[in-house]
Amino acid sequence: MGIFSFFKKARETMREINEEIKKEDAFKEFVFSIGDDLYEVDEKNPYAGTFKEVPLFKMEEPTEEFLKSLARKPDKEVDYWKFIKHSGTTKDPECYIVFDLETTGLEAHKEAITEIAAIKFDYDEPVEYFHTYVNPKKKIREKITDLTGITNEMVASAPPIEYVLPNFLKFIDKYTLISHNVSFDMSFILDPMYNLGYKKPGNKAIDTLALARRFMKDEDTGKRLSSYKLEDLKYQLGLPLDVYDIKSHNALYDTKVAYFLYKNCRELKEEYYKYK
Repeated sequence: MGIFSFFKKARETMREINEEIKKEDAFKEFVFSIGDDLYEVDEKNPYAGTFKEVPLFKMEEPTEEFLKSLARKPDKEVDYWKFIKHSGTTKDPECYIVFDLETTGLEAHKEAITEIAAIKFDYDEPVEYFHTYVNPKKKIREKITDLTGITNEMVASAPPIEYVLPNFLKFIDKYTLISHNVSFDMSFILDPMYNLGYKKPGNKAIDTLALARRFMKDEDTGKRLSSYKLEDLKYQLGLPLDVYDIKSHNALYDTKVAYFLYKNCRELKEEYYKYK
């Protein structure tokens, strides 16, 4: 390699490194900024963005009228296992809600929700967020506390699902729902809806896990990644946990990361079909 080729290659490498640093700095600001003053986007950096003054949805006692609107016909028999299966979509919505749950275990018919977080986006701008702990009415096992950081003491005075769920349904309205491993999260939303005698909602859902598996590949080999867990994808997206201390298994933090993942997969999807 000649001296001029060497310096040209060095400049290109430095440019790539600087772009990665800008990307990581922008995401660090994005993740930790909910509750600031307004939402800003840097057009030169598609990963830049910061939450500011995104209002928290305020829960309130659901009215009898609203509860009646949720109720399904009492004489209508509904198969439980069909009820807890969500409806998916391949369309990219202009308005959507990214959400995440923490639970006492893995099976919706046996376990319960301990935390719900969701962020509502209109045309990629966050307009409102929902966040609450939920009293699961059962003891949280030590291994679950080790995983999520949620203790029995933290949920002891939290509202029950009978209060939280109508508020969450009011928040999501008819928006498309997005989460990582959406079948898991939706089963935990639909299970109490079934038990409370509610109608099945018509919301479509998008799974960032499925999107990541299809469009995110190893940059060096072009093959599948070794893991598509949300906490591992942070590394693939250039978000080292030891630097940013971005917490996994915290519903609000995971919601923000799932949004970033969705945005990244959507860009990869657009690029993929551009050449098809």
